Amino acid sequence: MGDGKLLTEDVAGERRLTVVHLPFYSENPYQPLLMQAQRELGLNVREGGGGGNFLRSALFRWKADVIHFHWLHPYMIRPTAIGTFVRSLRFLVELLLLRLAGKRLIWTMHNEGNHDRRHPHLEKFFRSLIIPVFHQVVVHSEFARQRFAYHFGQSRNVSVYPHPWYENAYPDTISRQEARAALGLAEEETVFLFLGRILAYKGVLQLIDAFRSMPQRSLRLVIAGGIGDKAELARVQEAAQGDARILMHPSYVPAEKMQVYFKSADAVVFPFRDILTSGSVVLAMGFARAVIVPSCGGILEVLPKDYRLIFSPNQTDDLRRLLGVAAEDREELTELGVACRNSVMPYTWAGYARLLMTLYRE
Repeated sequence: MGDGKLLTEDVAGERRLTVVHLPFYSENPYQPLLMQAQRELGLNVREGGGGGNFLRSALFRWKADVIHFHWLHPYMIRPTAIGTFVRSLRFLVELLLLRLAGKRLIWTMHNEGNHDRRHPHLEKFFRSLIIPVFHQVVVHSEFARQRFAYHFGQSRNVSVYPHPWYENAYPDTISRQEARAALGLAEEETVFLFLGRILAYKGVLQLIDAFRSMPQRSLRLVIAGGIGDKAELARVQEAAQGDARILMHPSYVPAEKMQVYFKSADAVVFPFRDILTSGSVVLAMGFARAVIVPSCGGILEVLPKDYRLIFSPNQTDDLRRLLGVAAEDREELTELGVACRNSVMPYTWAGYARLLMTLYRE
């Protein structure tokens, strides 16, 4: 297939390499931070829209040399099976046309499939046809590289760079005392936090079950984040009823308020049933918070050496045990939080952007 010639800007003023990221979601700082790092390397970077029809813009308006996809399901998955089949087939044709037009195609595999689990067999089938059209694939862990090979039978042209930490992406100016006062939490309480969109795969019900079985009155559980699934939210609210130690804030958390939740917590809990990559874990670690995580996905690769707050996924008793271990020593949680921050600091957006620059040019 025709791969075209990639152009870069030099001191003589030649056209810079133009990269379009799509779909683009501004509410998550992942793409804005990456794009800013790429601009600092001299790339011309553009937003590619939120998952709608893109082919015409890609061919005629963007004048892109590289089209970097982050999530494929917005271009594939529809409510019905026939709709998913038609849209996925169309997406395959669109990618083939872009490659024939000389565009370089990159995909960052953030997850193994759509989180709603809609039409997984169709999604996997069409992904197996779509993946060979990409020039390069990027993942954020060795585990993800292995999962890619498992699904698609090879790991050729797959590069790994750990998920960068969110340095300076969110305000971090208030004290622990100020954060707790804002949420009505007492200094002597041990506070566990879940922060994120409330979806079934994130295991919030399991977390509530484990927490409610703990007798200590000095424990608090804060659940905050956007409503990803109204039915799941209703189940979560019902499960939390009757336990005054659980504080529910089921709404979108703006960037300026992230520090209130993270700085108030002793530990951040991620009761995921299944996960490939988690920017939220990296975010919590960047705020120097101890994290309680399942032994799944690529999470383990970013943790400090000999980290012990790891439970077996989907095992409520094991999660309960770890919550008890964490509640015993708040000073150790503070030390673990510092170790977590030190563990993610080497992985920067600048380093990620440099890797991508190499992949864009190959």
